[in-house]
Amino acid sequence: MKVVTANFISCAVKSCKISPAAFPLHFQDAELEQQELDLQPEFIRNILPRIDWDALRITASELGFPTIPETKPEGEALDEQTLKDLHTLLLETRVVEGKLVCGSCGHEYKIKEGIANFLLPSHLGGISPLSGRDELSDRFFVLCGSADFYDSLKFILLQLEFLALVFSGCLMFNEIEVRRRVV
Repeated sequence: MKVVTANFISCAVKSCKISPAAFPLHFQDAELEQQELDLQPEFIRNILPRIDWDALRITASELGFPTIPETKPEGEALDEQTLKDLHTLLLETRVVEGKLVCGSCGHEYKIKEGIANFLLPSHLGGISPLSGRDELSDRFFVLCGSADFYDSLKFILLQLEFLALVFSGCLMFNEIEVRRRVV
């Protein structure tokens, strides 16, 4: 997960939507990886107006980056060195492992292999895997909607094989049932 992403996400719990403490999510136990990229000054200039500067400063300090300017640089204040520093922080820095923690409810979103798991358990407003589904679609849904997002990615191939069997006619369903399950 690139650091720039953290500036655009907040806690997914419904009660946190109105809480200012739900943004930014706070990095904990973050394992960082630097990926050298070509400097993209135009991208930085274009994304800068969309960046919440206070949240970026908090994130930068949590990740152990040198202090970034107290105020958002604009125009002439956005010199070459500041562009490079922002490029390094926002685009070249990737959080590989760790977690994001909500400042409002304390919910932890695990980051595994650079992917943050934003699926919520049912008691926090997440979708229950068995709500309103029949037995066959339950088995299929549990594979793709499990609480551990990373593990569910491993089952994509299995899901594609299942759909291939359905559409090839090896599994017999009438047309309406197949459409309902796929959608």
